[in-house]
Parts: sequence; structure tokens; C-alpha cells
Amino acid sequence: MNNLINIFNNLQSFLMSIFAIFGGITAILQWNNSIKIKRAEYLSNLYDKLNNETIKSIIYMFDYNKTKWYDENFHKGGSQLEIDVDETLNLFSFICYIYERKLISQKEFNFFKYQLDRSLSSPQVEEYLYNVYHHCIHNKTDLCFNSLYNYIKKNKIYNDEFFNNSNCTAYNVYLDWGKSK
Repeated sequence: MNNLINIFNNLQSFLMSIFAIFGGITAILQWNNSIKIKRAEYLSNLYDKLNNETIKSIIYMFDYNKTKWYDENFHKGGSQLEIDVDETLNLFSFICYIYERKLISQKEFNFFKYQLDRSLSSPQVEEYLYNVYHHCIHNKTDLCFNSLYNYIKKNKIYNDEFFNNSNCTAYNVYLDWGKSK
């Protein structure tokens, strides 16, 4: 009789262990699925920001506007255009930041890469970023668009003079940071 009770107790313990393992695996799978859904929602929100009307129009301007928008009047009086360009470049820098911190994967980053790379290929965006970079360096202030600059360096989007030569004649200077005009 004791053997039968021991067998029953062992069987009961074994079944409880199986159910606990099965429950643990189910919980892990549900948790993993929940994380995937939250990531998808996060990326969707980020993508929606990229498609905000203001940012979309600035990206379109970067990509297709053949008239010069970055000139000596750009920084005068905090124009709406300057605010919108900064907002767009800040969003790109944030996307680069979460990518460099490995908070999004390469596959997820690729949703934004095309628009980012197309925007950075604009000569006026390059000139603007050159001015801001050297202005921050010269004035010893925090570097605006830091993660965006890291992305540019890592991917060699602009030539070495962009970062290393504050007197590069290839760029017009519209911010006062010590380069003689």
C-alpha cells in the first residue's frame, strides 16, 4: 500500500512539474509576443512622426527643392523654416541614437534609412550640418544632432574635410564661429 501511495505521489509531483514547465513556457511565449507588439507600436509611432506633415514637407524640400533654402537669411530671427529643419534633423538624430544604442535592429532601422540617406545627400543639408557642427565645436557647446553626426562618420557619407577642416572652402558659412568670410 505504501508503494502505491509513493507511486501516486511521485506521479502527482511529475505531472505538477510538467504543468509548471508548460505554464512557464506559455508565459514566456506570451511575454515575448507582447514585447514584439510593443516594438511594432513604437516603430509605428516613430514612422508616423516621420510622416507628420511638417517633417514630410521638409524631407521633400531636402530631396527635391532645387532653390537654395540654406543661405545667409536662414538663421535670422528664428524662422519657421529653421525650426522645422531642426525638428526634422533632430528626429533623424534620435532614430540614429536608438539604432546606435541597439534599441532597434538593422531591419527596423531600414524603415528609416532611405529617407535619412536621401536627406543627407542634399548639398544644402550637408552645408547646414557643416555650419552647425563647427559652430558647436568652436563655441564648445553640446553637439546638436550628435548621433546623426556619428552615423555620417561611421558610414563615410561626407568627406573627411567636413569634420576636420573648419576652413573648408567647399562650404559657405552662415553661422559666426570664427571662419573668415
